[in-house]
Formats: sequence, C-alpha cells, structure tokens
Amino acid sequence: MVEAAAAVAGEFQRAADHYDQIQAQPDAAFARLQAAKHLVAAGRRAEANAQLRRAVAFYHRVSATGYLRESQTLLAATAEDCSHSWTLVSPKAGGKPVLQAGSPTALPVVVDLTLR
Repeated sequence: MVEAAAAVAGEFQRAADHYDQIQAQPDAAFARLQAAKHLVAAGRRAEANAQLRRAVAFYHRVSATGYLRESQTLLAATAEDCSHSWTLVSPKAGGKPVLQAGSPTALPVVVDLTLR
C-alpha cells in the first residue's frame, strides 16, 4: 500500500510539473495537493510539505478558501507527531500566507508558505 501511494504521488508530481510548464496553475496546484495526500499516506511527510507549500501559495493568491482549508488539514496531519495545533494565518494586504503551530508547552512556530 505504501509503495502504491508513493507511485501515485510521483505521477501527480510529474503532472504538476507539466502543468507548471504550460502555465496551468490551478491544475498544478490541484495535482500538488493530490501528490501531498499520497505522500502523507506513504509516510513521506517532508516531501508532502514541499508539495503543499506550492499548492497553498497558489490557493492563497486566488483566495481558494476550500482548498486552503483542505491543505491546512493535511498539513496538520503531517505534523501530528509534534503534538502541535496548526492554524492558517491570513496575511494582511501584501503579506505572506503562513501556518502557525502552537503547543501548550512551547512558543508558537510560524512556517512561511511562500515559494522562494
């Protein structure tokens, strides 16, 4: 099952790269979100987060709140080992989308979701 999830994730990543090349950004973001789901299922959380960052950056630019919520839920699943609660923080005009992780025993951690 893990191997199948990883294989499917690879196909979604290739599709997203192709969509990026032809500037089909909505399709690329959706493919990256799907890849992230399969990467989480395969236990490859760091790779899932990389795909999610790229998808979230697009979804934020176009105010796709449904996809942002879905991404937030998936990001929270990738961080469940850390016992953090994650909150998507909407930026002020011109700001960057961020995820804020809070733990009852630690200072909040903020993750910048913009592409570099």
